[in-house]
Amino acid sequence: MWPPPPPPDESELEKSLRIQEENIAAARSREIDLQIESDRLEAQKNRRPIRILLLGRQPFLFHSSMSQGESGKSTILKNFQFHFAPNAFKEDSPAWRAVIHLNLVSVVNFILDLFPTSSPAQARDGRVGSPRNGANDADGTATDEIKQLKMRLRPLREVEAILSRRLGLDKSLSRRASNVTLGSDHSSSTKPTEIVVRSGSGWKALSRLRGPGGQDRINETRQIIAACCADIVAVWENEAVQSVILEHGEFQEQTTTFFLNNALRICQMDYEPTIDDILRTRLTTIGVEEHLLTLEGGQIEQRNQEWVIYDVGGSRTQRAAWVPYFDDVTAIIFIVPLSAFNQVLDEDTNVNRLFDSFQLWRTICNSKVLADITFIIIFNKRDLLAKKLEAGIQFKDIVTSYKDKPNDAENVSKYLRQKFAGIHKELSPIHRPLFSHVTCAIDSQATSIVLVRIREILLRMNLKDTELI
Repeated sequence: MWPPPPPPDESELEKSLRIQEENIAAARSREIDLQIESDRLEAQKNRRPIRILLLGRQPFLFHSSMSQGESGKSTILKNFQFHFAPNAFKEDSPAWRAVIHLNLVSVVNFILDLFPTSSPAQARDGRVGSPRNGANDADGTATDEIKQLKMRLRPLREVEAILSRRLGLDKSLSRRASNVTLGSDHSSSTKPTEIVVRSGSGWKALSRLRGPGGQDRINETRQIIAACCADIVAVWENEAVQSVILEHGEFQEQTTTFFLNNALRICQMDYEPTIDDILRTRLTTIGVEEHLLTLEGGQIEQRNQEWVIYDVGGSRTQRAAWVPYFDDVTAIIFIVPLSAFNQVLDEDTNVNRLFDSFQLWRTICNSKVLADITFIIIFNKRDLLAKKLEAGIQFKDIVTSYKDKPNDAENVSKYLRQKFAGIHKELSPIHRPLFSHVTCAIDSQATSIVLVRIREILLRMNLKDTELI
């Protein structure tokens, strides 16, 4: 605020006194501003990091199924990193490119393994497994074409091996059926490679290693993939392949079809991953993974705020590992895959995935250890829920308490939000707020709105804990 204008009949003495008072007031104002800024910086320096426990279903890796039952924890985590630490996220782009190439190459190799190299006559003689549903057309044209593609794409086997080693994949957990044919009894023949690393493996750093065994080998794989580009596209466009793929509904996941549909772009030497590409990568981490996130944007008081996000395994066998991370946590983000309502657990096929989420939610809501912790629940995969319901699957057939409510994504999502909120209210040891959001994690724009709301919630909780408000 500017000082008032001097009176018109002001004497020299009065003017001198007025200027002196204004200078004293201005100096005092500067001192106050400096003290406020000093206090703010000191508070920022001493404030505790926000600690988040990310909970949700994770595939049980010693079972062949690995599909829609996943909650999407890793995708939510990548969204956090992309929206709040974009510069750090961009630095990891080469590592994600290697993972995307591995995703693409492994699924192409898997598709080629679905087709036997022997002739239909040999298959009828019982010397090899007999393919089904158009693996061999009546005139044999498709089989000849696939044989040629298999021969020309043989270098992709070495590419898959190089990328697996470079990313430090755990061979005891990353499994793919090799040389199996349709008609085989092996359940693992219906799934592409499960790309698995152990926590603390530093796979991002491994992918950036220089030298003959490092980045040079990664560049070599990129050259091979670029050279095989036309044939990779030809595999996906082959009618016999499409006929076989139609049989495997779980195979037609967003990840698999997305990379195959974008193979022409992904195979180019100058390819740089987009956020949509990275959100669809398949990479499972076994064990508890700690991620340090330093906020790069937002308001001044939010910048350089540190978040520590613990990503823990969600299968029943890994839940005992959660306990040490409950201490001193700011919030728990619990992720429920809406589309899993008609699926069962991999590790126990007698248990429905949604009902298991209900039971797990009851357990953490009822815990006295977690009484003071903020709970945020994200209902993910709304898009897949909508597809299932639109295909005619009746939600009420699985969740009988839904009765005759409309069988659409909006009403089912609303019902589940109310059910989880009711459990929270009933079992919480003390009264506390619950924040819930519905989203599709692979839609970065829609998810960004949810993440901004979550950021504000977490910052308010952190300020309250440090008694700054």
